[in-house]
Amino acid sequence: MGERVPREQVRVFWRARLEGVSHEDAVARAGVSVTAGRTWVAEAGGIIPGDLDGGCGRYLSLAEREEIALGRAAGLSVRAIAARLGRAASTVSRELRRNRTIRPWTVPDLVDTRCDCR
Repeated sequence: MGERVPREQVRVFWRARLEGVSHEDAVARAGVSVTAGRTWVAEAGGIIPGDLDGGCGRYLSLAEREEIALGRAAGLSVRAIAARLGRAASTVSRELRRNRTIRPWTVPDLVDTRCDCR
């Protein structure tokens, strides 16, 4: 498992690609390997991400929250989603936990529906 790259390096890479810079020059600007750049392109489906500014750092942006939801719906693991976003797995896990549709403490006790006693 590789090291996590700071999101700013990812943004530098994508901004360079948006300017029309070659792949090799973009990874050089970002200070990462050609392989890392290829991985980002593959993870993005070959499309430059629309939200290069991302969140302010501490908080997840709307785009990041959407990516988490889409990743989970696609069956990706928390770690895989975190790697795509350049966030810690705990951040993604917390987001998923906070936004569950069913919270255990709000689910009423199940009523036995087999009996038609009134």
